Amino acid sequence: MGSIHRRKRQKPHNNKTVCLFLLPSLLGVLILFVFPYLDVIRRSFMDGAGKKFVGLENYATVFANQSFRLASANTIRFMAVCVPLLILLSLLIAVYLQKNKFVGTWSKSVFLLPMAMPVASIVLLWNVLFAKNGFLSDFLELFGVTGQNWMNTEYSFGILVFSYMRKNLGYDIILWLPFRPSRRRVMRRQK
Repeated sequence: MGSIHRRKRQKPHNNKTVCLFLLPSLLGVLILFVFPYLDVIRRSFMDGAGKKFVGLENYATVFANQSFRLASANTIRFMAVCVPLLILLSLLIAVYLQKNKFVGTWSKSVFLLPMAMPVASIVLLWNVLFAKNGFLSDFLELFGVTGQNWMNTEYSFGILVFSYMRKNLGYDIILWLPFRPSRRRVMRRQK
């Protein structure tokens, strides 16, 4: 005969105790995040000194600014290109690494290496590569192409996308790896 399992009675939670434990965290979120955010929204409707209400005038000024519109368009373009590209490439590489265990074991750390590099050293590296007298210009001069500052050309967007992908691809690959089900697990579920 099987034994009958009975649930142990748990003590009901005391709501006051729960609230007391949550109170410091909630106060921290309110003081450090919510109140400052609401204050920024309030100040966006005030003049520069914060004394006179100007309504939507500040927003009209910002949206009329050509630099703001250019920056917004560049941001939307960057996100429209980089996010899908990053997701697709990282997923494809993660699938490849799952299938090829020999390559996958040592390459995970290689993919994460760009995240360990400080931003200042990356800026220096890009200057060495893409400046007017940088490596790329010197290399292309061998083929008769005059050197230029590549970061101020139509190729700058591609350089920015490459830099973003180089920096974030490894991290996204590592995030995808645990979610790729193995064939054994899928076969077990089907039986």
